[in-house]
Amino acid sequence: VLNGLFGNAWVEKKSVLAIPLTFRTASGDELPLDHDGLGRALPNAGSRLCVLVHGLMASESVWRFAGRQHVSRISTDL
Repeated sequence: VLNGLFGNAWVEKKSVLAIPLTFRTASGDELPLDHDGLGRALPNAGSRLCVLVHGLMASESVWRFAGRQHVSRISTDL
């Protein structure tokens, strides 16, 4: 919650409290944002991409609880 309120200010001040924006795998590993790095991190990726975006004052941890049903359903549907 604090990062949602003060995160931009913390980033500008280079505070250790800032939580940087990241992209993560379903298992929670951080994804590199370059072509070769993504290829190494996701060697079996298909041509479809699903990006889940949490709310402003949350983190990826919300997908470990309430989102688990949604992620399983999306995987099945795709």
